Amino acid sequence: MSDGKVELARAFLLAIGFSLFLQQAEGQMPCPLKLISGRTSSDGIHLEFRNTGKLPIQQFELSCVPVGVQGVRRPMCHEQGGLFYPGGEYEMDFLYATPVPRTISINLRTARLSDGSFWMASRRQSCKALTVSRTK
Repeated sequence: MSDGKVELARAFLLAIGFSLFLQQAEGQMPCPLKLISGRTSSDGIHLEFRNTGKLPIQQFELSCVPVGVQGVRRPMCHEQGGLFYPGGEYEMDFLYATPVPRTISINLRTARLSDGSFWMASRRQSCKALTVSRTK
């Protein structure tokens, strides 16, 4: 093998090793968002949340599941874009129609951070769900 091919092979192996290291490190990233409180109304949900990570969050997705309903996947119910800085507390309202007064479990599904990294909920790594109910 020529020197050029050996160097190319070394660079390729180094890139693969670095990629695997990053994937493993991202898998260990703690939950970047804490859902503090919330309430439902006839047409939507009001949430208060905090960025608990070290980087600003650019976008995140939430899942909403009615409590007590069996066999329901965790569908995305809202996607929020913006720039949410670490330590900052934020409020938001979004549409989510429920036909009857119901308690809903809300959880973070994904988050994209300002450095381009991506957090995704998994069985090993998830955030604490927030249970919200309709206020009168």
